[in-house]
Amino acid sequence: MDYNKKSCHQKAKLLLYNAMKTLYSSTFLTAVLAFLMLLGKTQTPVIVVQDAIMPAFQTIIEPIGPGLSPAEQGVVKLEIFNTFGCQSCDLFGQGILPQLVEKYTENELVDLRLYIIPDRENEGELYAARGAHCASKYDRFWDIAYKMHEAEVLSKREVDLIGQELQLPVVEYRACLGSEEFDEQIGKDISHSETRNIDQKPTILVNDTIILGSQPVENIDRIINKYLNN
Repeated sequence: MDYNKKSCHQKAKLLLYNAMKTLYSSTFLTAVLAFLMLLGKTQTPVIVVQDAIMPAFQTIIEPIGPGLSPAEQGVVKLEIFNTFGCQSCDLFGQGILPQLVEKYTENELVDLRLYIIPDRENEGELYAARGAHCASKYDRFWDIAYKMHEAEVLSKREVDLIGQELQLPVVEYRACLGSEEFDEQIGKDISHSETRNIDQKPTILVNDTIILGSQPVENIDRIINKYLNN
């Protein structure tokens, strides 16, 4: 027998053993699993950002809070996280969001919830979020939300003018806009988005599937239908 070959073979086996030992060490294995969970293994939809088409990441999220009650077992949870004043947010708010609202607000099998998540440091976004909540007192939430997605620059004055354009009660609406009446609710929505690790807007969660960016409504429908048909 060629002892040089035998020695090389033994060295190779030793290297393989050490590699496998390293692979199964807890620290390294945890990192590998976390990376695989981040990438996900599901189908990749398309994301449209600034007129460019690129792959969108999908991943599975650990459930947060109590499980669904028996009455809710067949309900698809559709959570939308968005704000005003950013290009992709406004693109989504003008084009995709109205279609989702029209399709699913009256659908008993889909629980649609919109969370307005302003940048804590952006005064215009904060006043826009306040304005939307204030308009909800007069059942004009969606009307003013769509209008604010059309505004070129957001400010307290601009949000006030949009309210006047929609003929909301001027004194009451203006007082609400200047108050902190809905700041607690806005804060809760921001905290909820942080709990869900939302770091991009718009982001949509359909049960445990993440959809990033202003995507075609067909992509969102496809994922919703996947859950409805399971």
